[in-house]
Amino acid sequence: MGIFKIFDRYSYAEFLTLTAAGTTLPAGLLLFTEETKRMMQYVKDFGCPIDTFLFMTILQLPEIVVRCMPGGILIGAMLFLSKMVADREIVALQTCGISKARIFQPFIIIAISAAYLSVLINEFAVPACLKASMKMTILAANNRDIPLTNGINDFKGFKCDEKGKVQHIFLVASRKGGELANTVLINVTDKKNIQLTVAEKGFFKSDAWTLFNGNIYNITEDKVQAYQSSHFDKMQITPPDKSKFLLENRDPFSFELNTMELLQQFDKLKAQGKPITSLMRLDLSRRITDPLACLVITLACFPLMLMTRGSRKAYSIVYGAFILIGYFTLRSISGGLAENAVVAPELAALLPCLLIVGLSSAFTAIVIKRFN
Repeated sequence: MGIFKIFDRYSYAEFLTLTAAGTTLPAGLLLFTEETKRMMQYVKDFGCPIDTFLFMTILQLPEIVVRCMPGGILIGAMLFLSKMVADREIVALQTCGISKARIFQPFIIIAISAAYLSVLINEFAVPACLKASMKMTILAANNRDIPLTNGINDFKGFKCDEKGKVQHIFLVASRKGGELANTVLINVTDKKNIQLTVAEKGFFKSDAWTLFNGNIYNITEDKVQAYQSSHFDKMQITPPDKSKFLLENRDPFSFELNTMELLQQFDKLKAQGKPITSLMRLDLSRRITDPLACLVITLACFPLMLMTRGSRKAYSIVYGAFILIGYFTLRSISGGLAENAVVAPELAALLPCLLIVGLSSAFTAIVIKRFN
C-alpha cells in the first residue's frame, strides 16, 4: 500500500504539471493569434479603447482552455509515459508486482477529472464570459465614431416602421475612418413618391451622418412631374443603429447559453417555426465530445506502456504528433463540414474522437506485433 501511495502522488504531481503546461501553450497561442486578431478587427472597426480590447480578449480564455484541454492531456500523458519508459520506471514497478493497468490508473482518474472540469467550465464560465464579451463588443460599437459595417468597407442598413415595413434604406459604398464616400439614401415610406438622396462625401460622428454636395431626386407616379431634383450643400441624418437592434432584439447565440438554456432555445425556435442552425447543433454536440476527448486521448496513450524499450521513443513522438495534429485539424475541418451541411453536426463533433480511436487501435496492433 505504501508503494501505491508514493506512486500515485508522484504520478498526479508529474502528470498534472505536464498537462497544465501542455494546455497553457496551445491556449496561449490561440489567445494571442486567432482571438487577438479577431479582437483587433473590433478595435479597427469600432474604435474601442485598448483596455476594453484586453478585457474582451481575456474573456475568451475559458472557451479556449476547454478547446485545448484534450491537447494538454495528450502532451502531459505522452511526456510522462515517455519519461517512465526511458527511465525504466515501468519495468521497476512491474517488478514490484504492480500491473500496467494499475500504473495507468492515475492517468484515467486525471482524465475523468479533466472531462468533468471541462463540463463545468462549458456550463458556467464559457457562456457568462462570452456573453459579457458580446455585450462589450456591441457597447463598443455604440460608442464608435465610424459606421457599424457589414464588411470592411461598406455599410448597408434600413429603418422600419412599427409593423416591420422598410421605410428607409441606407447604403455606403466605402469609408475610411469616419469619412464616407458615395452614400445613397432611399426613402420608400410612400411607394408613390420615392425619394433618392445621393452624396459623394460625408462623415460620421456622434451617431449622425453629415453629407456634403449632394442631390435629392423625387420619383413619383405623376405623369406631369414624374421626376424632380434638388441640390444641397450640407445635410445631416440619423442612420439606423444596427448595434442597438442586436443588443435589444436579437436571439441569443448558442455560445451564450448553457446546455439547458440551449435546449430551451431549440424548443422555442421549433415552436416559432424557425430552423435550428447547424452551428447551434454542433455547439451542443461539442459540449459532450470535447470532455469525451480528454478520456479518449488518455486511453490512446496506453499503448506507450507496452513499448518498454527507451529506444522506441521516436515512435512515441511520431504517434503523439499524429494524434495531436489530427485531432485539432479534424476538429477545425469538421466544423466547416457541418456548417456547409456536408455531414451532420453530431457526426462532425464526434469525428475527432473517432480519429483518435482509429489511430490508437492501429498503433496498439503495431506495438503488440512488432515492438512488444
